[in-house]
Amino acid sequence: MPGSRIARRGWQVGAWVATLGLGLVTLFSLLESSRARAAAMEARLAYANVHRLLDLRDAMADHNSAEARWAATAGDGYLSLVRAARLRLDTALAGLDRFEGDAPARHLAGDVRLLIATRLLAADAITVNGRMLADLVNDQAIHGSVEGLVRRQQDRLDDAAAAQALANARGWALNLAALLLALVLGVSLTQLARLHLAQRTLAEQALAQTSTELRLLVDHAPLALVVIDPDGMVREWNAGAQHLFGWAAFELLGQRVPVVPPEGLADAQALWAQVAAGEHVQGREMVRLRKDGSRVPVAVGGPGLPAGASAPAHVHLPGPHRAAAGRPGSGGGPGARRGGDPRQECLPGHDEP
Repeated sequence: MPGSRIARRGWQVGAWVATLGLGLVTLFSLLESSRARAAAMEARLAYANVHRLLDLRDAMADHNSAEARWAATAGDGYLSLVRAARLRLDTALAGLDRFEGDAPARHLAGDVRLLIATRLLAADAITVNGRMLADLVNDQAIHGSVEGLVRRQQDRLDDAAAAQALANARGWALNLAALLLALVLGVSLTQLARLHLAQRTLAEQALAQTSTELRLLVDHAPLALVVIDPDGMVREWNAGAQHLFGWAAFELLGQRVPVVPPEGLADAQALWAQVAAGEHVQGREMVRLRKDGSRVPVAVGGPGLPAGASAPAHVHLPGPHRAAAGRPGSGGGPGARRGGDPRQECLPGHDEP
């Protein structure tokens, strides 16, 4: 039906579009996931740098405070406090060796470390009244460099966090799109399956109707119709065949056909070889056996079979004055074999004048 074909084509297009969309969404999701991981890594590095710089700033402040207390006293009571602050400051300076970032940021961090180390060495080597203060906090070069690094790494952290948030938002949007496309694909496939099932059901109903009509034609045909498989076994035996030969269908179905006399087997095989080769046979006079042992003359005809197909051969019973029963060896029948295709023989149940 045109409507069902159009609907089927529409659902097929929908399924293909949804499949293509899912592929693209999956690709973009992988890209956004990679971007999100890269942004998260950048944020972790910037966060670590910020903490290193803040530790350095706090260590400088503690060192300055310890120096001020030591300078305000006449004795060395606060010298241990200065030494402890120096140890913390050395640890913070060592953290700058692990500073991560672009080349300018790494160079600036190295310059800050060099400035602080130089100032500390000078404070240790030169004394005024027995004491020399490093005064790191009030050194404009050191203070400006550290604060600049802090601001730069804080901006880097903010940018990385924003990039990660954007990538995550895009990822959620792509996941939602993938869900919708999967829903479209599922609906399309379900509708295609439903249409296929409906068409198959209609085809099966049409086949069943055709089979029923064919069965009625076979059962009520005025000819005796016999269907024989390649092994010579009877597959169909209609009422006309029962009337002509005397055997009922239940007696012969699945049994070897008994209507070919022994002397007619060669002619029957030759006939079926002709039909199997595609040759049209008509009016071939032969003899068949009845259940009571009597013989009946028939005229056999049938269309040639195309390759890989089978067709019935029509056998007409001639009048007694045209019978060939008196000719020995004139028999033939459906017992011959031809390849692997079923063989059919149709025998009439009426006489021709």
